[in-house]
Amino acid sequence: MEFTGDTTGLQTNVTVEVLPPGDSTMHKVYTIGEIAVFSSLLPDVSTIRQDTTINGVYFASTDPKFQVKPERLYQAIALQPSWPYRQEDFDKTTHNLNALGVFRFVTVKPYQDSIQPDKINVAISFRPNKRLPIGGDIDLNSSTSPSLARNLLGVSSSLSFTNRNLFRGAEHLQSNIQYNIEFGVGARRFIFSNEVKFQNELVFPRFFDYFGFWRGVHAMRFGQKRILPTGLYNRMKADGQARFSLNYNYLNVTDFFAYNLINASFGYDVRSNIEHQYNIDQVGIDALRLIDTLKVSNEFLARSFSNQLFTGFVLRAFNYNYASKPNRFGERWGFRFTSDLSGLEEYLVNRLWSIPFGQQQWKMAGLDFAKYLRLDFDATYTREFRKDVIGALRVGSGIVTPYGDTKDAPYVKQFFVGGPSSLRAWRIRQLGPGGYHDPKATQPYYQAGDFRFEFNGELRFPLFWWLKGAVFVDGGNIWTIRADSLRPGSQLRWDSYKNIALGTGIGIRGDFSYFVLRVDFGLPLRWPYRQEESGSYWALNRFTRLKWKDFNPNLAVGYPF
Repeated sequence: MEFTGDTTGLQTNVTVEVLPPGDSTMHKVYTIGEIAVFSSLLPDVSTIRQDTTINGVYFASTDPKFQVKPERLYQAIALQPSWPYRQEDFDKTTHNLNALGVFRFVTVKPYQDSIQPDKINVAISFRPNKRLPIGGDIDLNSSTSPSLARNLLGVSSSLSFTNRNLFRGAEHLQSNIQYNIEFGVGARRFIFSNEVKFQNELVFPRFFDYFGFWRGVHAMRFGQKRILPTGLYNRMKADGQARFSLNYNYLNVTDFFAYNLINASFGYDVRSNIEHQYNIDQVGIDALRLIDTLKVSNEFLARSFSNQLFTGFVLRAFNYNYASKPNRFGERWGFRFTSDLSGLEEYLVNRLWSIPFGQQQWKMAGLDFAKYLRLDFDATYTREFRKDVIGALRVGSGIVTPYGDTKDAPYVKQFFVGGPSSLRAWRIRQLGPGGYHDPKATQPYYQAGDFRFEFNGELRFPLFWWLKGAVFVDGGNIWTIRADSLRPGSQLRWDSYKNIALGTGIGIRGDFSYFVLRVDFGLPLRWPYRQEESGSYWALNRFTRLKWKDFNPNLAVGYPF
């Protein structure tokens, strides 16, 4: 029973009288009777060609064999004969069957038994989805990939193949081949990069715990608390989906570098509701091999960008995303946390090996083992003040640290700021780290660091037709954890707040329902280092002689956050 009301500025007494129901309906309890599962939306008993029963649940098919194995369907049904009637069990059954992704329509229909009025029978029927769809796509996209160096706008073409029921257990196999060509906005070369991706993913719509690994982790405690919380462990068992992936990526960045990247991983996706989502890569191996040597002569890049092997056999990566529903004030909250761990198992085995045989630096096929821990998070808040007038805030931070014999975290795992989804008054990788400044630096910029802190705020409002506007303020920077003699002033210190960069600007967005095309013009307010002309961090004198070239344009697809 729930009561709602608004007593703003008022005080009153409320009396609630609850009348019990009549004796004929008081505490009426129904139980589940027969449960029948049919392979068509309009069951016809005369056309049944295959049937079976599992623990009292009857399965029937009009085809010579079941399209989806009855054992798999039985695991998705949250109802059992003789159970009490509960609406939440019906809702969960509908959710589980739809989550298989095999059926186009699902119907879970209760009806009263004609002989035993206290029994509720259940008829479950569905219409299968297309099993082998083939599709193609051409997209306009923008990129802020960590391994790229500027604001990019590209065209992507792809061809995909899907098998929604590979082994007749609702397993999904999806293969995609994609070609991207990207253009650098304001670059010396019009074509900035070429990329080829071949991605394969096999998803099993169930959780299986091989060797009881997760059961063992759940049993482990740190003080009074479990290392794996009981709530998350139960969600993994109830809603987890196992996932295998095998991917290949070729990237050629003009006048910078080219590499091959092969990735294989095994993990789980857990989405118990629309607000909370977990992605776990339990095992992951990435092999990064440079095809051509770096075309930028820089010692920092040379020591952090090389042929490397990223490995993880216990917990390679963990991602958590939270997106709240809007409340009565039009407010939404979001939170994202990611962790990335590589090389821990190799490091521990190497330590044990070094006891009798001496310390050695191991390689595999000419690849160095990358050893680092990376943590990153972002929190967002949005509020709709009135229709299409929205305020949005974001704050984020991250840290990456190498360990063992690795002196620098891999370049592709370090942090950067700038660009259309960060500090829009500067180019990607133009700023930092800290107060370091290279007056001779030219595009493509390549600065990266071990620690990131940034914040953003913007007000979005309608203009006319499908055009919308925005004003924004961005701030933040990156720093190195250790002192870097090649980049003085880059280290994170107690007074590093002086290196916070601030920018502002205006934006115009075309909201075309299916996608948003965004143009933002960023203007620096405060630099992370003192200007040579004025000796000040601030750029306020610029407003008295403001020119169009002082703005940094950003062209992108979608909102920045």
